[in-house]
Amino acid sequence: MKGHIAAALMLIVPAVARADALDWLQRMNEAVRQLTYEGIAVYRNGEQLETLRVYHRFVEGMEQERMLSLSGQPREILRKADHVTCILPDQKAVLSDQLGLPGLLPKLPRAAFERLQDHYDLIEVAKPVRVAGRSCREIQVRSRDIYRYHYQVCLDEASALPLDIRLIGEQGQLLEQMIFTQISFPEHLDSTVFEATVDTRDFRQIRQQAKADRLDSAEVLWEMRDLPDGFRLATRQKAHWPGFDSEVTQLLYSDGLASVSVFATQQKIPKSALQGLTRMGGVNAYGHMMGDFHITVVGEVPQATVRFFGDNLQQVSLQKIGD
Repeated sequence: MKGHIAAALMLIVPAVARADALDWLQRMNEAVRQLTYEGIAVYRNGEQLETLRVYHRFVEGMEQERMLSLSGQPREILRKADHVTCILPDQKAVLSDQLGLPGLLPKLPRAAFERLQDHYDLIEVAKPVRVAGRSCREIQVRSRDIYRYHYQVCLDEASALPLDIRLIGEQGQLLEQMIFTQISFPEHLDSTVFEATVDTRDFRQIRQQAKADRLDSAEVLWEMRDLPDGFRLATRQKAHWPGFDSEVTQLLYSDGLASVSVFATQQKIPKSALQGLTRMGGVNAYGHMMGDFHITVVGEVPQATVRFFGDNLQQVSLQKIGD
């Protein structure tokens, strides 16, 4: 009888641990959207380090965020709902993006939680952790295949806000990290802290204008012959990007946590265009020519993943998509 009880407990305990870990991640998802906070964070990508001052609030159903670099190249990023503005004082340039770039902390679509456990093991670590002087709960999100990285997050015990986020490579190496060194949760942040401090009236204005595909019967579109299990097409769009003569088509694929962007452009490609694989920190990229098009695949995923996407991209006719 004792053997049967022990066996039953071995099955129950991992299931309970997964449920608790998933509950913490769901709390995190609400916290990063709705909490008001300010702090100083250090971002590490490979050997590069950057210190950021961060302000965030959620007012009348809308997120606002402002990040200022305290080290390295000066820059200021303002986010209001889905509009992102990046100010580069040294280059006297302002970049505006209507595509809704992610903020400092990760946000998962609600539907992603339904699929998360299909491709990742969720583990709550019992060992206590302290970050920025606050007690944290550590959650590990471990990939089950070669197409995804592992993640490790330390969530504030009181608020569930992630205070330390780590991207872990295939061999267990640290690829990227974002960690708060100071954090506070004021009841109110004045609107003035979300306004740019740099006078940009004489700066170059660079806007990325995206639009839906204009489908016509003669147009050639892009799709994947095959996908790593769990990845789905999230968005398909065209945009005019600085430095490109023609429109750039972007396909964004995601499993809910990891994402991969595929870019295709038809024009004369300079010799400096990416050919083959390259890596910077946790970001891998793969480039090659496909007929008259240059294809670039970029994502915080292993090299096997960006190569898979690049080698499985194909051109298809509108008629085929309709079939």
